[in-house]
Amino acid sequence: MVRMPTPDEIAALRQALLDAIARGEQAARRSEELAGELRVVRTERDLLKEQLDRFKRQLFDAKSEASATHQKDMFFNEAEGVGAQAQPAAEESEDDKIDVPRLLSGAATPMRSDEREGRLKLRQC
Repeated sequence: MVRMPTPDEIAALRQALLDAIARGEQAARRSEELAGELRVVRTERDLLKEQLDRFKRQLFDAKSEASATHQKDMFFNEAEGVGAQAQPAAEESEDDKIDVPRLLSGAATPMRSDEREGRLKLRQC
């Protein structure tokens, strides 16, 4: 036959259940705290990666004014926010193309690569 638990055993089981519930709530709070810390650490990591990339570009990129690193950094941060919403570029139509005028006769033009000897020479058209 099945024996009925005594009142002391019931009280002990209730206490064990309350302790388990309290530990579960503590674990849930700790998990939420750790998730928040993880978000902060990931954000800091991403910022440090951007800073490292900027320093690498500053150190190893071409040393000319054409590189315009300060403009690259501004564009990168702006493009990051807009990137997901961007639409693909449309094909260029004939109306959008730009006509480049030919050089006037007598203007200096560079020689073709097969005509070169040493330095690039300019010739008259």
